[in-house]
Amino acid sequence: MSAYSKLLDKYQEVAALKAAQGLFGWDQQVLMAPGGSAARAVHMQLLKKMSHELLTGDEMARLVEDAAAETDPSSDEGRAVAALKRDLESETK
Repeated sequence: MSAYSKLLDKYQEVAALKAAQGLFGWDQQVLMAPGGSAARAVHMQLLKKMSHELLTGDEMARLVEDAAAETDPSSDEGRAVAALKRDLESETK
């Protein structure tokens, strides 16, 4: 499996957590029962923490560097790696 494929697999975990955050946020605004906001805040904070840790962890940094080394920067894959690298850098500032 290529470094780029491994990176995509790992980033799918981050994307799934962020999608869950979005769904929880929508539910909180539209459907959530009264009195549920405290529990929902805990859930959303946990999802945010998990996605941040996955995105900023050593494994993700290594996968980004490995994928950057094996992809052509002008290719679609190379541009995707560069975008992910920018996301990683903005999360660690």
